[in-house]
Amino acid sequence: MTPYSHSQSTIQLICILISLSLSLRKQVAYALELPLHWRMHRLHTRWFIEAYQRDATMNPLLLELAKLDFNMVQGIYKRELSEASRWWTDIIGLSKRLPFFRDRLVENYLWTVGWAFEPQFSSYREIQTKANCFVTMIDDVYDVYGTLDELELFTDAVDR
Repeated sequence: MTPYSHSQSTIQLICILISLSLSLRKQVAYALELPLHWRMHRLHTRWFIEAYQRDATMNPLLLELAKLDFNMVQGIYKRELSEASRWWTDIIGLSKRLPFFRDRLVENYLWTVGWAFEPQFSSYREIQTKANCFVTMIDDVYDVYGTLDELELFTDAVDR
């Protein structure tokens, strides 16, 4: 089976999609678009909150708690990204001195959110974001900046 082939359950879900209620149809279509275990959990939380808000059996208290949780975690992410941005521009500052580097701090941070989205893993996200930034910088040295002789010397230095 290739990665792009449909499983029997996927085929069955597609076949019964029309017969489902509108709310359930939207949820199934969303899951069929990209499997939920392949998505970044916190990035699609808002979709589920909005879907639950339209549900006739929605519990207002539960909805309010979900919104509060979402907003609190988003606040944590904003604070972490702000701190990472200050580290990247003010403390490290390599992007100013070495203009060939790609400025991919936000992308590197989002990768770590995908790996560890839970609020208690803030330290992990900070360290992993920094490591990702350094890997990106080294990749740029190899791809954009260095000559073959310089890169051989750089590789030898890293190996040692």
